[in-house]
Amino acid sequence: MKARCVCLVVLIVGVWTVPRSPVHGQEPENLILTAADRWPIHISYYNAPAGRRSREWPVVVLITAANGSGDSLTRRVWDDLARHLVTNRFAVVSVDLRKHGDSLLEDGKSRKRNRVRNADYQDMVLLDMEAVKKFLLERHEAQELNIRKTGLVASGASGLVAAAFALNDWNRPPWPDAPTPAERTPRGQDVRAIVMISPRMTPGFSAAGILKPLARPEWKVAFRIYHSSREQSREEARTARRLYRLVDLRGEEYDDLRSIVARPASAEQFLNGPTGTFFRQDLTAWLRRNLDELQDPWRSRVSPLQR
Repeated sequence: MKARCVCLVVLIVGVWTVPRSPVHGQEPENLILTAADRWPIHISYYNAPAGRRSREWPVVVLITAANGSGDSLTRRVWDDLARHLVTNRFAVVSVDLRKHGDSLLEDGKSRKRNRVRNADYQDMVLLDMEAVKKFLLERHEAQELNIRKTGLVASGASGLVAAAFALNDWNRPPWPDAPTPAERTPRGQDVRAIVMISPRMTPGFSAAGILKPLARPEWKVAFRIYHSSREQSREEARTARRLYRLVDLRGEEYDDLRSIVARPASAEQFLNGPTGTFFRQDLTAWLRRNLDELQDPWRSRVSPLQR
């Protein structure tokens, strides 16, 4: 992967551009974020109804597979999982990355401009996910969630996009607004758990260049990979095992922090039917241990240097 994907990049991104509407039960707010290059990024935000939200809730970002042109899946494939997570006290954002799902341009040249190119995967990291991070910071400061407990769940080629964003985020130093690092206001290091479902290699990305530094034990980022064990999915299984070897840590103390799970199901079946029921319950329990139970209480992310 090119260096600009694994180095810290600070960008100014647009805020969501459609008005917020009341959340009824577990129905999401469907919003449009504007990336720094003006690309529209469609998201759905799920949280408890107003008055029942908690600033200590972890937040899970569900990233739809960005597997190239012709991929018709949208973030709505996550609806059942998102609602399940909300009932278990997680805030949730589901995302269509650029040129996938609903995040398309609609103009006279849309077909050509919406064609996925390798460079778009770099922009998903540096532009799209940065827009999502800005939105999460706004919701954090509104005391609707705790951004310090962020998990990323990504399908297909979006898995390494999520990991590259997490690496950038961990490379952000805190604001120099206090004598010691522990007292300083964080600017990043918020992604604490990454889940990949039926992972694929991502064009132009170096899996080792992203995952090896992100997997260092002192950062304690949790990883879990789900893949198919079906005979016709051997390539998927090989990719999953290859990625897992890059993050695996030897020792029983890391068994829950780093894990890989195989089931006889496709990526879509992980979200539906009997396998979907297993997946929702298994993932929720794992996220509870690796996000919800973190001893990292809410604190404002506005530094005195920003005032």
